[in-house]
Amino acid sequence: MDEYQIMSLLMRLETRDADPQTVAMMYAETLADASERLTDDQMRRFLICGAYLCHGGKRNAGGPASVDGADPELRSRIQLN
Repeated sequence: MDEYQIMSLLMRLETRDADPQTVAMMYAETLADASERLTDDQMRRFLICGAYLCHGGKRNAGGPASVDGADPELRSRIQLN
């Protein structure tokens, strides 16, 4: 699956009734299962994305979180190459 297919699926998934704590736990469990196969840089990227979704989702209730929508200080600290 390529990045465009993944993005398409992400945009279509309904998450209205999802409990944020449950989603965060599921993300952590899934990442822990895959962690041995990830480089340090890949792990860092997943952790940045997960943290932003956890924290950014609260600020952007009702819409997807995006790095572009982040405050300038946060954008300057997040470097997703």
